Amino acid sequence: MQFIDFCVIVFSVLREGYIGMNLKGEILSFLESKKDYSLLTKVRYVYLKMCKVFSYDYRYLFCEKEEKSYYYNKEFDAYNVTEFELVCSSWCKLAKSIFDELGGGLSCFISYDVLPHVFLIVEFENYKIKMDPMKYGYDLVRVKVGCSTHGFFDLNGKNLYLPDIDKAIYENEDFSYTDEKLSLLCDQLKRNRMYLNVPYEVDRFSNAPFREKMDLLVGMINTSNLIQRYDDYDRYFDLLNYKFMTKWEQSKLHKYPFWTRHNNAWEVMDLILMEQEEACPICYKMSEQKEKYFISRIDYDEMDDYLENFDGKVKGLYRELTRQYARKVS
Repeated sequence: MQFIDFCVIVFSVLREGYIGMNLKGEILSFLESKKDYSLLTKVRYVYLKMCKVFSYDYRYLFCEKEEKSYYYNKEFDAYNVTEFELVCSSWCKLAKSIFDELGGGLSCFISYDVLPHVFLIVEFENYKIKMDPMKYGYDLVRVKVGCSTHGFFDLNGKNLYLPDIDKAIYENEDFSYTDEKLSLLCDQLKRNRMYLNVPYEVDRFSNAPFREKMDLLVGMINTSNLIQRYDDYDRYFDLLNYKFMTKWEQSKLHKYPFWTRHNNAWEVMDLILMEQEEACPICYKMSEQKEKYFISRIDYDEMDDYLENFDGKVKGLYRELTRQYARKVS
């Protein structure tokens, strides 16, 4: 079974509501069949799998202070996984439980720089691999969309030749990271003069390329079938924003989470406000529709309604930006 096929099965299990996923059993059984895998390749495989299967649990960020310990200390059974959103501590515990049974003289421990954030250290042969999928570039999302990883590296400074290892894992000699494809797309945008809005190089900014790149970003998110949970969409937006937009455009593109909660039932969305030069701001929402998140245009009244009825930390900023335009046109 190829890597990507395994992940499709995982998501199908989640959608159909089947009870439990034997994550540890599936991984160890698969690796047992791969006699040609080096120990480094096996370790890398577990990391990629764990990034593919799980997403960050946004509730930890938005819940009340006294509830945070519940999400931080939440226990998962690696033989019967029924929830797929977690925080760094649970991810590390789950991964460690798998590495502890991998064999090969491998040792594994959970470490930290500044609590409460934790990461994993895996030592074997002459390697000391640090795994931190929720800090360096957010690999939980990067792996899902096919990008290179930022949170898997050797603390001893060895070159891990990860592209070659990942080709073997994906069983595709022509495999290349999405980073390369995005760079080619950026080159095309530059040829089409979509990078006029660079501060200090020109005196006047143009709304047209800004809007065109935003339409591209929205289209890429709305048509993606690689992600399905809120935090993945939220981080994917950030990844594309930093890739396509100039610094000036990034400063004009505001995206923040808003949420409402009824007991344990959460509804979360991003409200996005795109400022323009001498023109009205454009408002969007990124919300769940039919088990996926989509970005759609909204008007000021709908934006005000969400600001009134959802919790969030930048309501004043959004209201001020829309009111500034209202004052200009009145």
